[in-house]
Parts: sequence; C-alpha cells; structure tokens
Amino acid sequence: MKTSLSIICLLAVVALSSAIAGGISAISAATGFWSLSQDTDGRWWAVSPAGEATFLRGVDHANWNGHYCEALKTLPYRDENAKRFGGDRAAWVEETLSRLKEWGFNALGAGCSRELENRGLAHTVQLEMGQRFCKLGPDYELSHFEGRPGTAFPNVRHPEWPAFCDKRAAEICAAQKDNPDLFGYFFDNELSWRDRTSEEAELYFSTIAAAIRRHDPNHLVLGCRFAGMGAKRFAWEAAGKVCDVLTFNKYPWADLDRNAVFMGRNSTQLFADAVAERHAWCGRPLLITEWSFPAIDAGLPCSNGAGQRFRTQAQRVQATELMARTLLSLPFMVGYDYFMWVDEPALGISYNFPEDSNYGLVNEKGEPYAGLVEMFSRLHKDIAALHRAPLPPIREAPPSAKPPRTVEEALARLGASGGSEAEPPSFAKSAEGAYTLSTASGLTLSGRIGGSGLASSVKFGGVEYGPFTAMLYHGKWQDVERVVSAEWDAERGALRVAGEGRSGEKAWRITCEIIPTHGNPARLPAFATFLVSVVSVENIGAVPLEGCSAWLRQYPSWAVEKLTGGFRTAIDVWKQPDADIWMRSADGVWCGAATTSPLVTNFHYWVTPDKVTHPDASFAPPGGFTLAPGESWNPQGGAWYLAGVGTGGADSWRAFLDAYPQ
Repeated sequence: MKTSLSIICLLAVVALSSAIAGGISAISAATGFWSLSQDTDGRWWAVSPAGEATFLRGVDHANWNGHYCEALKTLPYRDENAKRFGGDRAAWVEETLSRLKEWGFNALGAGCSRELENRGLAHTVQLEMGQRFCKLGPDYELSHFEGRPGTAFPNVRHPEWPAFCDKRAAEICAAQKDNPDLFGYFFDNELSWRDRTSEEAELYFSTIAAAIRRHDPNHLVLGCRFAGMGAKRFAWEAAGKVCDVLTFNKYPWADLDRNAVFMGRNSTQLFADAVAERHAWCGRPLLITEWSFPAIDAGLPCSNGAGQRFRTQAQRVQATELMARTLLSLPFMVGYDYFMWVDEPALGISYNFPEDSNYGLVNEKGEPYAGLVEMFSRLHKDIAALHRAPLPPIREAPPSAKPPRTVEEALARLGASGGSEAEPPSFAKSAEGAYTLSTASGLTLSGRIGGSGLASSVKFGGVEYGPFTAMLYHGKWQDVERVVSAEWDAERGALRVAGEGRSGEKAWRITCEIIPTHGNPARLPAFATFLVSVVSVENIGAVPLEGCSAWLRQYPSWAVEKLTGGFRTAIDVWKQPDADIWMRSADGVWCGAATTSPLVTNFHYWVTPDKVTHPDASFAPPGGFTLAPGESWNPQGGAWYLAGVGTGGADSWRAFLDAYPQ
C-alpha cells in the first residue's frame, strides 16, 4: 500500500492539528483504514482509520488459553481463567480489553484471541504462508520445520508456490479487506534465513505481497517477522521493495548502568544503530513484533527463551521503559508489540520448546505485574512527545560495575577474594605421556598425549565428572582428535594443553590453559573450580579455515535428564555471568561454567531427545574468524570461562555463582 499524498501534506501542517487524548495528533482526513505517513521531520507515524497519527502499541498472545504445558498436560492460564470467570470467556474478554486500554495499548499483536478483535484495538493477521507450505511435504521445503522458530523455509521455486499463496490470500485476506480495525498481515514468523539467496528472498516476498494485494488492496503488508536482525542485507532489501512495513523480533541487552540498549550482552553496537542500518537497507518504516525482559523474582526458572533477564521486577520495569523510550525515539519506527500477555509455565511449554520465562504483563493467575503495567500506562499517555524525543542519554558506567573481561582480570579478582588454591597444585607426567593435575581440595584432571580430549577425566571428592575438551567450528563441528602436548607452568600454576583435528586438507591446533582457582576445603567444601582459556587456534592445514569459532566443552559421565526434569540456572541475568550447568537430580552432583568474556557467542548446555549432550560454550569475535594456512587466532586472554564441579545441588551451584569474580 502506498502512502496517501493528501495525508502526507496534512501531516506536514504545523503540529498537524491540536493534540487529542494520549498526545496523539489529529488529522482532518480519514481513509477508513490504517495507513502510514511521514512528517516534515522525516518521522514515520501509523495513521488510524479516523486519521489520527499515532505509534502502534501492541501485545502478543493475549489469549484465553495461554500456553500449553506438556509436563502437566494442560493449559494452566486457561484453567485459572475457568476458575476466575466460571468458564465465562466473555467476562475474560471484557477484563482483558479494559486492561489493555487502561495500560495504553492500542493494538493486538500475534497470537491473540479472536474475541478481542474489532473492539476498539487494531489487530493483525498471521498468514503462515511459508510454514504451511513447508508442511505439505519434503519437496515443498528448503528448510524443515522442527517445531521451533528459525527452522522452516518454503521451496519458493516450487511450481505450486504462487497458487498456494494466492489461494491462502483469497481465503483469509478477501474476508478482511473491508475491516477498518485490521492493521495488516504478517507473512510468517521467524523463518530460517541462514542459507537463503537473494533470488529466493525476492520470490518469497514478491509472491506473497502480490497475492495479498490482489485480494485486499486496503491493508498494510507487514513482512515476515525476522528472527532477530541477522538476516542478510539482500533479504531486507527484497522485503523493502514490496512491503509497507518490515517486522522483526529482537531481544536486545539493556545496560542499566549506561542507560543504553545494545545488540547483545557483549556487543558494543547500540541497538538503535543496528536498527537504523536495517532501515537504510530496506527504506521502509519498521515495527518490532517481539521484545521483553523477564525477571527471576517472579518464581519462574527463566532458563529457556530469548532475552536478557533481571533479578527483580523493579529492574525489569527499568529495562522495559528504557527499551520503550529507545524505540519511541527512532523516527523510522511506527510501533512495537510487547512480548507478551501472560507468563510461560514454570515446567516449560514442551520438550522441543521448553520456554519457562516471566515475559507476561500478567502471571498465570491473571494478576498484573503492577510496576510494569503502571509504567506502560504512564509512558503511553505521552506518545506523540516521546516519538519526537531524542534517544535516551547514555552514561559512563562506574568501574565497579564492569565485570572481568580477561583471564588476568578474573585471576586478580579471584586472588583478592581469597578464592585461589590454599596450596599450590601438583602436576605429574609419565614417560608414556599420561599427565595429572591435582589440587589440595581434591580436584583432579587427567589426560594423555595422543588422547582424544584435553582432560579425559575430571574428578572431585571421589566423583567422576567425565571428560573436558575443546572443539573448533570451521564449517562443521569437530572435537579435538589428538592431544599433542601438555606442559606445566609452575610459576603461573597453569597447565597448557594443545590438541589437533584434521578433516581432509583442513587441519588445526587449539591450545588451552587450565588454572585451578578455587577449592579451599575449609571455605568451599562443596565444589572446586578451574579457569580455562583459549590461548590460540592455528591453521596447520593446506586450505583456509573460514567462519571459525572455538568451543570449550564439559561432558558429564552420567545420563543427562530432560531439561525440564532438573535444576537449570536462569540465563542472561543482569549482573550475573553467562552460565549453565549439568545437574544430576538424584544426588545434586553437577558440573557447570560461567563467564563474562567479551568473546562468548553462545553459552547453553542442552540435550537432544535421544540423550546426546551439547555443552555449548563458543568464543569468537563477531562473525567468527578466518585463518589462512599458517595463520593463528590469539584472543589475548579474552576467550575464557570459570568451570566448576561439585555436589550439594542447587545451593552449591548458587554458591559457585556467588564466588564468580565480580
């Protein structure tokens, strides 16, 4: 849909007209449908059917059912609603609409109950074009849908693709074309763009957009809700050619010390700058369709699902307001959809989709998070002024707020806190190449030259924890296949181990350093720790290694349970390191790790349905590193984590996190 020239001209009139409720500017012209306009300052606005320039403010998944919990085999929020309202869905609808309007929201995002539509809030329609096409069979997909976001992409070259899109648009869009409350159509949600080409992107966007407009020329074409902002430039450009608005889901990192939103935990790129870059690529206004900041004091694990976590609801409110103000300040944003209406189940949604986080405006009992909804109510009363306001001012963080970023910083802080070994570690290596590192606290790491892991055995307190090793990603994942050296630096108290891997003409060597750091038996009887760092990665083969990342890996010797069956730490918590854990629920034996390395790219321990363990802790500069033959990557102490093994269950693991160098 093209912007009406008359509306543009009217918007250019000084202040557009007198302000109406909520700080929204009134426009004399009305099209009867939602549209878009850009004022003389270059700022984009969503324009209501009545001709009011505003900023769209939606909520995802305002739904009577809430989330299914596979472990409970029920829908906990629905069950609570049935109790509260005696099964009267109409009463729930009235309460929910009243709350949304009271809190200043003017739209329904994805996944909302149909009963809420056409009751004074704009709504959207999710067409699921690509995902539904994939479900027709293997010939209809380029990437298979695995029951979670980011795994499906349709075969847009299939001869049935255009007819499929046209039929679905005829079924859905034709019936909506005269609806004044409809904002527009989403094509899909979070497809897999990783291996796409520019031709596939053009075919995907152009075919769907044309089908929508054939059957509904009145409403906005909203793109495909990119998963994050990692889709390549050509995808954004292709979407910009045919879409009115581009949509994306992103859970960035709010730095409360600096009063700024960054792209991720260790990123130096401001979220606002990254979004501006995508806007420049596509040339269209943007709508963010998922964003949120859970807090762990809600009583939920918050161990699965996207986004940064905070310790308290007060911090959650502060981060949410900072993000909202950041979004409102961007001239090319026309709205946001907050994720989401209700919390996820404490036991997770399902095995394949185990999200269990505090994303909600309300909990599963239907109780609002007072601070959060009060903040939104206050913020949404002055939308026009906030949409014209500058980016929130960035502050300089105090030195005390900065976590250790290098091995040396971590060692210095561990030493200052009394966390280093009470007695020096001992090291022994036999003539046959077997080596053992042991400490007074009872920690032992053993391996051998020629072995397949940096340490074939990690023991503590008489418990076998399994091997520790490293891996390189170079187009495929490959563990160390052969240890080639193990040397002890007595002055530093460090074991330096090198291992190699080969695959055809590709060959590499990774060198790691292991330093015992905790284990005073009198002070920390339940666990011991050792600091591990990547010293270097070398290309010792004949061909380049491209897009590499280095991985440190802990494999427990016991069978790992389903993630919903044992203790998991909350992920990405403010003022808490990246951390994850394997824990045996029968006796509380655990092995885990934590880091504040600026080079960490992924930190997540998980297990497949067939019990294959994945202790994923990867390190690389943004985009990975590429090595020509003979070249090496030397992270200069920046790629590291603090590993721990212990007993005592969750309390011991929390003590480990408390001992992490701050």
